[in-house]
Amino acid sequence: MRLGWISSFPPLTDGLAIYSNMLCRALCSKRNDLEIIVIRLARGGHSGFSTDKRIKIYETDRPDSLFFPFKVLRLLYKKVQIIHCQYEYWCFGRGMRAIIFPLLLLFFKVLRMPVVVTIHTIVPPHGINSEFLNRHKVGGFVLVKKVLYSILIKIIASLSSAIIVHLEAQSEVLSQDYNVNQKKIFLIPHGSEGFEVSSISKYEAREILGLPKEQNIILSFGDIRRGKGLEFTINAMKGVLEAYPKTILVIVGQYSPQRSIESEGLLEELKAEINSLNLDEKIIILNKFIKEEYVPTYFQATDIVVLPYTEHEILSASGPLHRAISYGVPVIVSRIRRFSDVVSHLRSVVVVKPSDTRELELGIISLLSDSARRAIMSDELKQISQQYSWTKVAEATLNLYNVLIAVNEQ
Repeated sequence: MRLGWISSFPPLTDGLAIYSNMLCRALCSKRNDLEIIVIRLARGGHSGFSTDKRIKIYETDRPDSLFFPFKVLRLLYKKVQIIHCQYEYWCFGRGMRAIIFPLLLLFFKVLRMPVVVTIHTIVPPHGINSEFLNRHKVGGFVLVKKVLYSILIKIIASLSSAIIVHLEAQSEVLSQDYNVNQKKIFLIPHGSEGFEVSSISKYEAREILGLPKEQNIILSFGDIRRGKGLEFTINAMKGVLEAYPKTILVIVGQYSPQRSIESEGLLEELKAEINSLNLDEKIIILNKFIKEEYVPTYFQATDIVVLPYTEHEILSASGPLHRAISYGVPVIVSRIRRFSDVVSHLRSVVVVKPSDTRELELGIISLLSDSARRAIMSDELKQISQQYSWTKVAEATLNLYNVLIAVNEQ
């Protein structure tokens, strides 16, 4: 099978690149005859092979350019049997340049090239309001932007052979709010590593990372941006430390305001808040991208993962949540719809009200006070992680490819 893949991809460091790398590797492991041509959404650089020689990477500059679709066709036409696009609004340009992606899909449609689109983030119509637009620095003309976004989603769906989403909530919004044909929507969960017995202990992991061995470690993992409730986590630490002084919060992730423009100035605000609370020795911010080989060490060193996200309008799967599940780390999430699909099936997750410092504080304290409960939660999460393994995600994705290729060849 020959597959065309259009997405952010390593060495880029955003969540979409990580997801694409994980799934492509899993796809190759499930099918020996698979060859993948990756069109990496990046400016400049070079082409070459990934760590797997069956994954050939081409780079294009300016994916928001009108010339982009023609460059993609030159690289993929008559060279692949099916195309898989990973879609996030920011990938192909904002504003009027967002039309580039539907234009690309139109070319594929005309040339009878089957294409799967994974829509990673969906905003329901009611979520597109003045507050949401102002937060993302695209304020004004709310009704117009709501209509344009609806049209964009409907065009993408109509020009695609199939749409993949990760959450039941996303599927419901597409079919009920945007009138996308339910037969075109396929629910394939976000993958997780799948638990493997660690060769190092929690204390060895802490030694590797230079973290104190005898402290409780609370971890916030993933991009440092607004909407993740980091300010509430920092404020919750004051009460946590009164109950458990031997506790450290580690915030690990890359701060990229150029990619998340609404997050401009956030890092400075967080550091100022930490300083005002006199918690400089108790809260560590590591502003950097963590290479994949070091990710397990952070989770193995951790007692609790906190994900108290506050932005409820956006529906998107959470990579950090799936990582916490993979490594069996007790996790606290906020009660918002983006977590509901996964959390509703889990007993081993603490759910708190979003933007509620006190409830988050009590949730952390409740877990720190009960090591036996944490151990039970950890065992349950390790078992549950198999349901979301990249192997199972790859199998479901390959089955979809096979069906679409067969239909196209009839």
